[in-house]
Amino acid sequence: MSLFLDYSKILERTYILLLGSYSHEPFRVLECLKTYLIKKGFLKTSIAVDFITIIKETSYEEKMGKTLEDIIKSMKESDFCIFIFFENEKNDSVIVELASLINSSVPRTENKILILLPRLYHSSMLMGLISNKRLNSFRYDDYIDIFQYCSNYLKRNSIEKFKIR
Repeated sequence: MSLFLDYSKILERTYILLLGSYSHEPFRVLECLKTYLIKKGFLKTSIAVDFITIIKETSYEEKMGKTLEDIIKSMKESDFCIFIFFENEKNDSVIVELASLINSSVPRTENKILILLPRLYHSSMLMGLISNKRLNSFRYDDYIDIFQYCSNYLKRNSIEKFKIR
């Protein structure tokens, strides 16, 4: 089997979960990034909302609890979780999801997390959460940076992840 085929098989077997704001423009960016990564060979790329179970006739608190439970389960099952923060958006839910993964019992959590932040973004809540953690983060200037960095990061780290297995 050629190196190319082995490499493409690694990409196909890599589970990637994208997490970010679901307001209009950020959600469109998440959907475009998902499509882009699938075209790059990462066939098992999803947005967290893909795993949310629809619950009818329950309270808001029950829905939110079940939603977070579904997202935490999908984060634990993913090889990589990419948390994308957007300028001028409420990113509180993304911070909660990141905190849930960091505080989970998943081994080697820091190796599966990638945090993407706008160059000038500052959140004391987020900075407090990730300080003293060895997490991968990247500051971007525009959405093209997100696409290029994700693709390069995932290609480089997917191979390493499967060497460890």
